Amino acid sequence: MLYKDLILKCKKRVANAIRAFVESDENSIVSIHDHGAGGHLNCLSELVEETGGIIDLDQLPVGDKTLSAKEIIGNESQERMGLIIPENKYEKLKTIADREKAPCYKVGKITNDEKFKIKSKKNNSLPINLSLSDFFWKFSKNHNE
Repeated sequence: MLYKDLILKCKKRVANAIRAFVESDENSIVSIHDHGAGGHLNCLSELVEETGGIIDLDQLPVGDKTLSAKEIIGNESQERMGLIIPENKYEKLKTIADREKAPCYKVGKITNDEKFKIKSKKNNSLPINLSLSDFFWKFSKNHNE
């Protein structure tokens, strides 16, 4: 199978899992964002830009075990989606994803502290620990301010 065909197959599986989750009894998706060329850093920081969150580096899927924390955080992650859902809905999403043969990982949580952190218990490190204001500039309502 060609790499392009494999990517398209994975994309369809992920889309099917998300669609089935959305079309179930209750749509529990609070926020959704594609990874794309911006990778984990772009997707996950934007998902929590209003609240703050902590990501467990050790839970991010990695194909090459030689990658550094910076390489994992910033790598291009095509055909992946990041979701915020209530904690009690994860098993339902995981069951649907397994049925569709789509990968599904729980990688972090909302913290409501207006910080974006990425931690690794394996390495006892905190490679990212920044205020959300370091990432996102807020437009004022009055452009003269």
